[in-house]
Amino acid sequence: MIQGARAHEEVPLLRAAICLLYAHWEGFIKNAATAYICFVVSRRLRFRDLAPNFMALGLLSNIQQPENARVATLHASLTGSFASQLSERFSLDCEKAINTRSNLNSEVLKEILQYVGIDATDYETKNTLLDERLLRNRNSVSHGERLEIQSDDYMLLYESMFELIERFRTDVENAAVLNRYRRNSSSHVNSESG
Repeated sequence: MIQGARAHEEVPLLRAAICLLYAHWEGFIKNAATAYICFVVSRRLRFRDLAPNFMALGLLSNIQQPENARVATLHASLTGSFASQLSERFSLDCEKAINTRSNLNSEVLKEILQYVGIDATDYETKNTLLDERLLRNRNSVSHGERLEIQSDDYMLLYESMFELIERFRTDVENAAVLNRYRRNSSSHVNSESG
């Protein structure tokens, strides 16, 4: 519609399109990551058989951190939880595991990538695209500000975002097929890369 729009129709269409593009981006990342986590939970593996990112995800979901807990007490609790859970089956509410914070910027994406064990390197080249072009424009629209984007720029953003969505889909599928959620998988993300 944007490509065939008259000049007076273009601004409202671009405003709507930016919001829809962002919604599709956030929704796809959240749903695909959640589906992958649910898939891993369905494998019924023990914690000790999981890649470190899934061990962390499962462990953190089971720990309640009181606001007034002392660091040493918290560390002892974490260590005790971890040691006792190694032989238990991995389980968590996968529907609540991924939180986009209603603002899926590059930092939140990096956290999600770490949780699902996908290397963030290729995604980091898109930080400006996500934060400055997609999110800034979406926030401008949602706050009633003027949108500073032309239809040609939007079309490039649209194509780039769908390439990024496709990359994430491929990465999640590969992680599932190649068993990267398993501890002994030869190509899961280590904790230093994310």
